[in-house]
Amino acid sequence: MYRIPKEIQSATRLGRKITLSDVLFLSIWSGIAWGFGRLFVHSSYIIPYWLFSVLIMLHLLSPVKENAGVKRFESYLFYLIRKRGSRHALLD
Repeated sequence: MYRIPKEIQSATRLGRKITLSDVLFLSIWSGIAWGFGRLFVHSSYIIPYWLFSVLIMLHLLSPVKENAGVKRFESYLFYLIRKRGSRHALLD
């Protein structure tokens, strides 16, 4: 009847490759892009603006090869909120 996830931490999938966090990111990105496009982009540049915005969005939704299971926007977010004063020793 219902598909129960085997893990509690498993991602909620809406398709084979689309997760709920992807849809949330897509809606937030689209809202911000629409707002900026309406306020700051001249009407003659609206089509190149939307093409550029879609390309950037697809790049941010692509998975990171070095870190399985993490999308690029999550990787960039982790980079921005990391502790800047901490140092980690490199082990040989």
